[in-house]
Amino acid sequence: MLLTNKNILRLGFSTYLILGFFAGYYYKERTAFTDISFHLFELLRTGEMAIQNFRFGAFFTQAFPLLAAKAGLSLTQVAVLYSLSFIVLPFLLFLIILRGLKQEKMALVLLLFSTLMVTHTFYWTQSELPQGVAFATLYFALLTKAVQQEYIPNYYVGWTFPLVFLVVFVHPLMLFAVVFTLLFLALHYPAKRGFILYNLMGFALVYFIKTKVFKTEYDSQAMDGLKNAFKLLPRFWSLESSQRFLGYLWTDYFMLLATFATVSIWYFWQKKWLQLALMWLFSAGFLCIVNATYSKGAHQYYIENQYLLLSLFVIFPFVFDFLPAIPSKPWSKAIVPLILVVGLVRICTSNDLYTARLQWLRSFMEKRAEEQPGKLVLDASKVPPDTLMLTWGSHYEFWLLSTLEQGVTRSITIEEKKDEYNWTMNNNHAFVTRWGVFDYKALNPRYFVFPDTVSGYKRY
Repeated sequence: MLLTNKNILRLGFSTYLILGFFAGYYYKERTAFTDISFHLFELLRTGEMAIQNFRFGAFFTQAFPLLAAKAGLSLTQVAVLYSLSFIVLPFLLFLIILRGLKQEKMALVLLLFSTLMVTHTFYWTQSELPQGVAFATLYFALLTKAVQQEYIPNYYVGWTFPLVFLVVFVHPLMLFAVVFTLLFLALHYPAKRGFILYNLMGFALVYFIKTKVFKTEYDSQAMDGLKNAFKLLPRFWSLESSQRFLGYLWTDYFMLLATFATVSIWYFWQKKWLQLALMWLFSAGFLCIVNATYSKGAHQYYIENQYLLLSLFVIFPFVFDFLPAIPSKPWSKAIVPLILVVGLVRICTSNDLYTARLQWLRSFMEKRAEEQPGKLVLDASKVPPDTLMLTWGSHYEFWLLSTLEQGVTRSITIEEKKDEYNWTMNNNHAFVTRWGVFDYKALNPRYFVFPDTVSGYKRY
């Protein structure tokens, strides 16, 4: 059963349109949340991109709020556009792959990656990993277009090298995504296996140079799971992270489980042992690495961001091998739309956690505006940890939400360590954060509206 270019376009357009609507409707849940509120603060404060740890792939999404600010748009418009940018990126790449390169299967891979497993990561937009997969899919599309021709086109290297560079730098876990995909494509296109393996060696070389020359402490910590995986393997299923993952499979990732089981059974029935082994090896191995790295568990939105590659290890076999082999029947044509609809419903119904944390921030500001106006330092023991999840970015979240909804900026920070902000208490003309003190005069009054210049910070 093969979907036509036009059918895939209709599915993609409707799916990304709905995701875009969700991104606009839940823009506060998505932007007033830890990392992304910090990035938005830095973008508006400096007027420059806030690229961290050499993750240059964020340039596209950060361009939206940056250009909007330079155009003088309101903070609401800037925040909405920032939220939408994370949907616009995969949609534009989807169109390039489908209509420009005519690679229907690769376009379907990207579309399914956006929906098959995504749940809580829809509300935690900061991670560059999904962006990396989107850029990598464009690279894979160029590769498949090249191997489908008798001779490799001259433009191939000129287009693919910048993409490989971008993918290598966007996130350290892209190593697993690219290695798996190139091995899978080598099995799928045996006549061009040598060319594909040359691509693999080229990627490995760029990745090696990046890890040696542009090494960062953050990325090194992200790869520590490789060291822990073998130590914890004997008691893998007893780990807190593994126990939670089993629960997630039934509550959120059931479509991933169903797709994985279906493809596994089909591979076994067709005696495609190499493809079956590749899918199982990367799925099981990567799951061990993630769960060993976060053996005590982590917030689902964060660890789901790591798990997302599991869907990629299933989607490629599903799209390239399983779908073309099943008969074209009315029921078979409903498989992909069903996956997309279930994914969209799951994303929409997962907003409760993020709306609840937003409501707590909102309620706190409204009550304290009357009881204790001005700049506040709030002890972390007085906030609900299950609702807020993380508190390190509270100053940025309160800034964004108060300015959006009240028209003035509230200077409120949550203190995680006792007396952490003692040195700030007498400062009455600065916005204090964990990583800097910013004088009111240095901040754009369009996005930072500070009326609290009478006194310094007070403890609540």
